[in-house]
Amino acid sequence: MTESINPNQPLPENVMIVDDNGLPSAVVNIDIVQNAATRLMYDMAINSGDEAALSRVSKKYLDEVGVDLFGYVTAAALKLMTAHILEPLLATCDLAGIKLREGLSKAASDAIRDLT
Repeated sequence: MTESINPNQPLPENVMIVDDNGLPSAVVNIDIVQNAATRLMYDMAINSGDEAALSRVSKKYLDEVGVDLFGYVTAAALKLMTAHILEPLLATCDLAGIKLREGLSKAASDAIRDLT
């Protein structure tokens, strides 16, 4: 049986990842993932205009957490960046009358169309 994480309760220290058959495939320490994800989010954001720096940042975190955790860390960092950097930026643009959200939506539609 697989337990779901209750968003209204504190996270456990560790979570067990199971495969499609319910067999354990990994144990993940939530604090390690959240710590690395938060730092990765800000390192990526402050280096957003420098492709070489972004590559160095990615390598730094891959080396730090290893290949087994890197996907979890990057997924968490993406969610954090969306919620804590991108959304406040888009909300500010909305208030200023800058239609960045519309442009982002069009860019997403164009990219998805081109990829399919």
